[in-house]
Amino acid sequence: MGLGINRSPFILNAMESKQLIKTLKEIAALMALAGENQFKVRAFENGARVVESHKAQIESLAKQGRLETLSGIGKGLAEVITELVLTGKSTVHGELRQLIPAGMLDILRLPGMGVKRVQLLATELDITTLGELEYACVENRLANMKGMGQKQQARLLEAIRYRKRFSSHFLLGDALKIADAILYTLRKSDGIQRVELAGSVRRYKEVVRNINFVLTTTLDPQGLAEILTGLPSIDTIASVSGEVINAITDFGIPVRIRLTDNSHFPAVWLYESNSSNHNEYLKQLAREKGYSWRQTGLHRNGKPGPADSEEAIYQKLGLRFIPPELREEGEPDLFPDSLVNQEMIQGFFHCHTTYSDGVHTLDQMVNAARKAGYQYMGLSDHSQSAYYANGLKTDRLEEQWAQTDALNASLTDFHIFRGIESDILPDGRLDYEDDILAQFDFVIASVHNHMGMDRVKQTARIIKALENPYTTMLGHPTGRLLLSREEYALDMDKVIDAAAANGKIIEINCSPQRLDLDWRWIRLARRRGVMLAINPDAHSMEMIDSIPLGVGIARKGGLAAEHVLNTRSTAEVTAYFKP
Repeated sequence: MGLGINRSPFILNAMESKQLIKTLKEIAALMALAGENQFKVRAFENGARVVESHKAQIESLAKQGRLETLSGIGKGLAEVITELVLTGKSTVHGELRQLIPAGMLDILRLPGMGVKRVQLLATELDITTLGELEYACVENRLANMKGMGQKQQARLLEAIRYRKRFSSHFLLGDALKIADAILYTLRKSDGIQRVELAGSVRRYKEVVRNINFVLTTTLDPQGLAEILTGLPSIDTIASVSGEVINAITDFGIPVRIRLTDNSHFPAVWLYESNSSNHNEYLKQLAREKGYSWRQTGLHRNGKPGPADSEEAIYQKLGLRFIPPELREEGEPDLFPDSLVNQEMIQGFFHCHTTYSDGVHTLDQMVNAARKAGYQYMGLSDHSQSAYYANGLKTDRLEEQWAQTDALNASLTDFHIFRGIESDILPDGRLDYEDDILAQFDFVIASVHNHMGMDRVKQTARIIKALENPYTTMLGHPTGRLLLSREEYALDMDKVIDAAAANGKIIEINCSPQRLDLDWRWIRLARRRGVMLAINPDAHSMEMIDSIPLGVGIARKGGLAAEHVLNTRSTAEVTAYFKP
């Protein structure tokens, strides 16, 4: 059944500020497609960046009518942002959506598509949707079109089909934020006895299809559905039955709530948290021990046996407790007795400041890291060949080093390691001379261009960078962007071998769009003795908060504290970098 919802006011929490930024960017794109004045287009693009930089202030400034005190926000832009903050919608946005077919925005988001190309497709071929564009590519209608050609047509077709394949998938980071908000509200609601996260989100699968909960309540299903309709994150109740409620969030992610009673809760929670492969594994073990493993627990002679915890169920099957992150497959890979956790993380090594393409200054990033409870951070702005990211030439490096040294001298409870994210050039060299590289505490070597190299050349390129004596760690190793870009052609097995042979660290990039290194490769790296570092790749203070996401992926890879550099103290890291 579908139930209507009275939408709550647009309160600027973490998810909604993200939506505000997205809407401003969309207005800019729609204006460009409509042929609007470029100055107005750039004003809204800049407005999105200003909101990103001042998230914590935007709501209060909007309510006070003081948005224009922020540099880059004029009267017209301030009116649009205020309307969004107070009502959750924009008149300008709505009018533009009426004017421009929604499909043109979808086409604009494809790799290599700019405003002029999208307009050309609409005017010359009457193509305004992804479906029409896919058909045109199949029919070879773009091959002779100005600015296109066979290669561009093939790339577009590949990009469209990639997007279709993952159209019902969502990033773990987005799902976790929504799940946490729902849990927080439900746990405070009358009639809710217990509610826990389950499914693929609990397992920290990097891309998910839905959010699952297990819940006990004194309410009937209809009464619980009425509570759910009042949650700001729930858009629609899709169906209600005796055991399951299905809903859709305003982000579009399906939510499945499995109802049970207190006596069956541990078993149902375990079953609902497992992948189908892991439940099949437990079924086989159960049969060997005279049980049957069902959704309501271990049964013997058709009757469920008591179990007061997930641990107790595993114990009956002769197993030690298997953490949720390791329940993706059937029988789990060998894993240590204690997996790494967030409390073990002492600092991080990959962050950017306004010296390159970061949103916040070095002082601000340091203060945010200290406030979050970390003991150190590794400063790693972009290197000189990264012109697209305001990469640092030698004179600006010296300026940054002077500020870093001054800050370190003034701090007694925190340390800044002097680092750089150095581009790996196409031939595998790093983009500074050795005398400069020698002055860093650590060097992250990363690929940012020429991603289309073939597998042999790309692998050789990265291995050469790992053989460089000044390389400390490999950044975002496969270059993937989840739901957006496949990893580049690479023999990761050989890369891991090279890291092991040369004593190099491999990064687990915590960005929700990356989560790179993939957890499957993490397991191989662990077995081959490679040290890993959990890094936020933070371009703003807020992005430091992504570290727990990386910790979850590290746990999924079966890492203990000993496998992760960030679990070491400042003194231990110093000794590691400069033995």
